[in-house]
Amino acid sequence: MKTYEKYGISVGQIYTPADGSKSTVKVVDVETFADCDDVVVFCSVRNIEYRIDCFKLAMVRYCLVA
Repeated sequence: MKTYEKYGISVGQIYTPADGSKSTVKVVDVETFADCDDVVVFCSVRNIEYRIDCFKLAMVRYCLVA
């Protein structure tokens, strides 16, 4: 089982920062960096894509919205 599967992360999910800020990130790729436990997200505020560790996305820094 890959790490993104372990945490239930899939393409299209939207997360909001746990600190309450207004930005959101959308998961756009789960396979490219799966070997190093990262997924690619798109940030709506900064208008960029970046990698984030699956654990940090799902359990620490963000909360799943949709």
